[in-house]
This record gives sequence, structure tokens and C-alpha cells, in this order.
Amino acid sequence: MIKPIFVVSLPRAGSTLLQRLLMGHPQIGTCGEPWLALPIAYMLRENGVITEYGGKSAGCSIRQFVSELPGGVDEFWKQSANYLTGLYTSKAPDGVELFVDKTPRYYKILPELRQMFPEAPIVLLVRNPLAVFASMLNFVKGDLLYMPMWINDWMDGHCKMAAALSEFSYFSLVRYESLVTNPNESMKALMGELGLKFDDQQVEQLSGQRLGRGDPTGVDLYSSVDTAPLTSWKQSIDTSTKKRMAMRWLNRLPESDIAIMGYSKSELIKQLSAHCPAMRYAPNDCLRSVVGTVYFSSGLHLLKRVLRREGKPYRSFYN
Repeated sequence: MIKPIFVVSLPRAGSTLLQRLLMGHPQIGTCGEPWLALPIAYMLRENGVITEYGGKSAGCSIRQFVSELPGGVDEFWKQSANYLTGLYTSKAPDGVELFVDKTPRYYKILPELRQMFPEAPIVLLVRNPLAVFASMLNFVKGDLLYMPMWINDWMDGHCKMAAALSEFSYFSLVRYESLVTNPNESMKALMGELGLKFDDQQVEQLSGQRLGRGDPTGVDLYSSVDTAPLTSWKQSIDTSTKKRMAMRWLNRLPESDIAIMGYSKSELIKQLSAHCPAMRYAPNDCLRSVVGTVYFSSGLHLLKRVLRREGKPYRSFYN
């Protein structure tokens, strides 16, 4: 039976690079981001899901069902792990021992993930928050209209990963900066924690295999481990409006959470304050930032999906 490895990070934190390094080992298989564990974990949560069939009612029934199992919730997590492991086994290439499930937003379910897989390796990848902000910015091609859609990941991701690192001691921590600066040493240490021998080819011949779902950006940009992303955030934050947004987001993060992840909030603020964007005035940035904030913070993006009737003369969902 295949043994799973979970790679968890904020979106845009470099998890695709780590996945490409891991999949270069002959005993490791993987696929595009499967997201499989998220709906399973949320089955027992009271909030967080809106469905066409009635999420709250379904949740009440599922929790009642689970409470009546002979083993209770522990049995639910055990059987959920068996279900996921079976799918990973079906997906994995013949001959591999480990299967990487790289889904960044598993940061939302780290406690449940550990309950399902008490002994499975869970690799937490952390990265300089300014670089994460810049990568999010690059993903939306610098358009501040869409940046507010990342604020939940920004706040929730940093806080939940910091909580996991402070409360539990059995996660494998990888810092993106160390990974790209000393890839051989970082990967040798990580492979040792996974119980495998490091293969030089993992770094020397960085896998360019496309995996479908996930982030294709890094595959297109980098054919080898590159340190350029360490400072490229300065080129991405190229207007005063983007700098102000980055500063607001940075200030919202608790200093203790950033410290647990290995960074200094005061140092990051100092670096951002000293940064001089190429463009001082960008009126279009200001307008699109305001519109995007209203659109996403008010929930209009969700209402748009709710009201999409798809040809039906009635509301398409209830909860």
C-alpha cells in the first residue's frame, strides 16, 4: 500500500518547486493538486461549506452518523484515511513507495489531516511573506482588482501554519529560501526525514513534467533551482499603491506568527519601507484596489455564483 506525503503551504509560496524536486526520486509518485482531503475534513465542520444540496443539513446528518459509529470520530478518520490511501494507490505509478499530495490549502485542515494520518509525513513549506505577496500579485498580472481574493489565504494561511508549528512537533519544516540557496543540503535533510536516500538527480535534472491541476508558472520559468525569486518581489511591487497594500497586509500579520515561521516582522517592514517602486503614482491601481476590496470583502463574488441560475427559473442552491 502506498504511503502518502503531504506538502502544505500558502498558495504562491513555492510548493510546485518542492514537488518537482520530490518527484525526481524514483520511489516517489505524485499528481496535480488533488484537494481530496478538504471536503472530507469539512464534512464534520459546522461552517465553511455552501452547497446546492444543503450543506448545513448534510453536516448535521453526517456528524450524527459519525457519533453513532462504534469507534466514533476516530473510526471516521481511520476510514477516511483508508479511502484516500486507496485513491493514491490507484493513481500512483507502479513501483513507487510514496505518493505526494501537494495541496497548499491543506493548511486549513492540518489538525484533521494529522488525525487521518497520524504517522504520515506532512511537509510545511514557508516563504518570506513579501515574496508570497509578490507571487500572488504576479498571478493576477499585477491587477489590484483581484488581489483581495488572496486575503483569506494570507491571513488564515500564516496563522494556521504558525499554530501547527507551535502546537505540534512532528511536521517537517522547509524554508523556501534555504531550498533555493542550498537545494542539495535541504533536500538531503528532507529525504532523510522521509526515510529515503537523496538522489543528486532530483536537483540536477529538475522535473519539468506537467501535472494538470496546480501552478504551471514555475515549470515555464525555471528549468533548474534558481535564487532569482529571493529578490524579485521588489520588481513586482512596482507602484506606490502596491507598496501600501503590501504594508497593510504585512501589518495585519501577528508578529509571533511570522517569528514562528522564521522571519522578523520588523525586518520585513524595514525592507519594504526602504523599497522605492518604479512608479510613484498609479491612479488605475488605486481605483481597481478599491473596487476589488469592495467586491471580495462584501461577498459579491460569492453572491454572483449563488445567483447564477444556469437556465433554471429558481435559485440554484439552498443551505
